[in-house]
Amino acid sequence: SPGYWKKPELTNDKFHMNTIYDTSPIYATGDLVVEAEDGEIHFIGRMDNQLKIRGFRIEAGEIESVLRDIPSIEDAVVLAKKDKFNNSILVAYYIASDPTLDISSAKSVLKKKLPDYMIPSFFIQMEDFPRSPNMKIDHNSFPEYREIRNKKVEEHLSDLQLTLKNIWEDILGVSDFRIDDSFFDLGGHSLLITVLKKQTDRVLNMDIPILRFYQYPTIKSMSDNFETNNNNTNQLKNTKNLFKRKRAGSNCGR
Repeated sequence: SPGYWKKPELTNDKFHMNTIYDTSPIYATGDLVVEAEDGEIHFIGRMDNQLKIRGFRIEAGEIESVLRDIPSIEDAVVLAKKDKFNNSILVAYYIASDPTLDISSAKSVLKKKLPDYMIPSFFIQMEDFPRSPNMKIDHNSFPEYREIRNKKVEEHLSDLQLTLKNIWEDILGVSDFRIDDSFFDLGGHSLLITVLKKQTDRVLNMDIPILRFYQYPTIKSMSDNFETNNNNTNQLKNTKNLFKRKRAGSNCGR
């Protein structure tokens, strides 16, 4: 093809000189592929589906390809979404043939094949993906992860654990997690750890070493560490009194 009719700028952008064969210009489809050792061409994704997360440019198709290789995952779409602090995060939407799929095993596979910044913060299982009238996947119509992850999890919490959980909910923007879930598995990362430390220090009126948040990444382990090793028990007692009123007004059945 000689290009787009009366659109020279678009033609120059989409058509390139054929450096292999001395023929007419070739059209750049935007498909991202790799050539295997046996000469086969494997489709990875789209070049125009590039995302930028924490300063890294990421090909969403590369993550999607690894997800599709996992047994029980039929299809996957990875999108960049904004958290409440306007940071870009990765959200993986997937269709599974097995509805009881343990997504933690899928995360383990991703961590073995991809760097940390390419691991999605949230995984949302769907029955099907939204599509446009011509049946292409409509990336603009996927639900926000907060719309999916807003169901309260009922469990008995101590006053300190409830305090920490309120802080986590405020930072992460989700509430459907338990006190033995890792901050990092819930969408947390190094940037949010600094926010977590700041808010926890303010609420507890303490100066907690930032390393402790990495050593005790769950509410359960952090609260156990506080109650076992913290010498300033009066601060924790004051915190309990501070949140008793909020807990009494809660109807979450915790």
